[in-house]
Amino acid sequence: MRVLFRKAQACVERKCKTVLTRENLKCALMVAVFLTCLMARRAVAGTTGSEFQGIYNMVVDWTSGYLGKTIALGAFLAGMGIGIIRQSLMSVVSGIGAGLAVAYMPQIMNGIVTAQF
Repeated sequence: MRVLFRKAQACVERKCKTVLTRENLKCALMVAVFLTCLMARRAVAGTTGSEFQGIYNMVVDWTSGYLGKTIALGAFLAGMGIGIIRQSLMSVVSGIGAGLAVAYMPQIMNGIVTAQF
């Protein structure tokens, strides 16, 4: 770390524009891996505590119910309309992607947070 600090200080004194070298990037990567190893714990973030259970259930019910279907259909129709105006299929694809995100995001987020698929 001292070497990195000295190089950065020397670079500031010489008014260099960049401090990114291969050696500095390796050092930063090692520090990031070390900090990640220190912070790694069991994934219990989505399984404990009931403080937010009510609002979580409400949002999941919204997205998997008629509100979610309405948002998905609206995104698809908006994408279809923009696609017709621009004469491009990319808007339709983004509308379909938004609809799929609304439909499947509760299950995906539950799997990510609880680390169970």
